[in-house]
Amino acid sequence: MKTNDNKVFYGLCYVVADKPEDSYDIDVMLVSLIPDTKGALTGNTSSNLNMVDSKGQHTAIAANSSNNITATWLPDGEQNRISAPDVCKGDIVEVYSINGTDEYYWKVYAHNVALRKREKVLYWFSNKAGTGGSETDAYFLLVDTRNKNIHLHTANNDGEACSYDVMLDTRAGVLMIKDSLNNSLELDSVGGVLDTKINNKIVSTTKEHEINCKTMVINASESFTLNTKKHTINSSVSKTN
Repeated sequence: MKTNDNKVFYGLCYVVADKPEDSYDIDVMLVSLIPDTKGALTGNTSSNLNMVDSKGQHTAIAANSSNNITATWLPDGEQNRISAPDVCKGDIVEVYSINGTDEYYWKVYAHNVALRKREKVLYWFSNKAGTGGSETDAYFLLVDTRNKNIHLHTANNDGEACSYDVMLDTRAGVLMIKDSLNNSLELDSVGGVLDTKINNKIVSTTKEHEINCKTMVINASESFTLNTKKHTINSSVSKTN
């Protein structure tokens, strides 16, 4: 046994079922309880682990046996990550116990790209000058391939001029950038629409500006001013109301 204060290394374990979304707990089985294996787990049934031994023989082992234990995620060295890794059936994890208790904790042993499925990863960064406050007083980054979105958020509780949210919904094909002052930009890729809402002014400075479109409508509720040395309008039909 490897001991770190009250934390005792319990053993390497197989994950017996995919970790549920937003959960910290998984059910595991000690690798040492499954003799003569290559470390391969196959099959998609929820009740069995289909093991492949060193001779290529398949053995079905009940995943709900009394040998299984439930372990809670141990964010060892990952203090800003607050979502547990989405380990899948067949992944190998390190499991620890607390001396004198039946509490078990797990962390990833190795990242198995072949087994890993869709994931939700949330990183959270506190923005509080002291204790108290709210858990929303933070910056965070969410990457969620389960629900097809990415969300970057900044808070405004510590002297910031405003908060920002950058949200990418790849399922709907929408990119949204907005702040807490009601300025926003939304790109609808499927519809081919860019919608901007700016409270005061949009300034564009460049040497040459060309706009190509089928129709154009300019609505100015109070006035419209065009300052130029010369202008040219080419039109086959002209109408003024």
